[in-house]
Amino acid sequence: MSPIVLPANKYDCQCGRSPNGKCLGWHKLTEEQYKARLFLYREKVKNVQRNFVTLALQLYHQDKYKISGFNKRSPETSST
Repeated sequence: MSPIVLPANKYDCQCGRSPNGKCLGWHKLTEEQYKARLFLYREKVKNVQRNFVTLALQLYHQDKYKISGFNKRSPETSST
């Protein structure tokens, strides 16, 4: 008799369809519905990433906020 394997977390995906590893209920979808939902999910992720990069660049160029790693020496830490 083989042992029963339980997920590490009750919310972990068991079917392998979830793009983030957590159960989203996609195991109930037909193959066609799954492909459509996955396409929409990937587009949303791309838009979020694109918006984040755009915002970060705008803030950097406006110099309202110092983003660590972009400026070698910020005016607050430079000695005069």
